[in-house]
Amino acid sequence: RVIELNVQNVAPTLALRGPAGAVLGDPFALQLAATDLGLDRIQFWTVDWGDGTVERIDGTRGVAEHVYATLGSFTIR
Repeated sequence: RVIELNVQNVAPTLALRGPAGAVLGDPFALQLAATDLGLDRIQFWTVDWGDGTVERIDGTRGVAEHVYATLGSFTIR
């Protein structure tokens, strides 16, 4: 017996990579990658830099950069 299964949508797997710290005033680079078992593509990334800046980045870009203007500890989401 053969069962045909047609998956309509699968959530992508996201991978983010960046250094553990940033230098004040220098660009901080966050590497962006995704895999999707379906035919969908990432249309955009939304990055909350943790310092009050939220940025929408085109899905075809593989890197997001941000310059921190104040000292502190920030969580990127």
